[in-house]
Amino acid sequence: MKRYHMLAFVAAMLCVSMTVSSAYAAITWAGNLNSALREAKSKNKPVMADFYTDWCGWCKKLDRDTYADPEVANLAKRFICVKVNGDKYPDLVSKYGVSGYPTIIFLDPAGNKTNAIVGYVNAEGMLSRMNAVLSSLPA
Repeated sequence: MKRYHMLAFVAAMLCVSMTVSSAYAAITWAGNLNSALREAKSKNKPVMADFYTDWCGWCKKLDRDTYADPEVANLAKRFICVKVNGDKYPDLVSKYGVSGYPTIIFLDPAGNKTNAIVGYVNAEGMLSRMNAVLSSLPA
């Protein structure tokens, strides 16, 4: 009987933790840069393109810490977000001048580069940059 109560308690805690962690909407990432650019143009939103690689530790930290921040995830709704694997798309790495990972490139709705972050950035820094990009767009 004690074992049953313990299992019920653990299950309840798991349900609570899953509810808390999903209390905010995670960032929705577009499938590829071309579709992100089309969507940005049609919705008149800027693009936030995260250039990463699978072997990049700082990229993983960015995903785990910065993008998981509820305020960053919420503000990301005002962007079309896309992840670009630099190892798989060297042509895009060259086109946008990516020299290290992670690199976040911001594009206006027409696809013009407006801003960039090279290297890891914490949630506070990301929020600051995202707000700067949004405030620089024409009304």
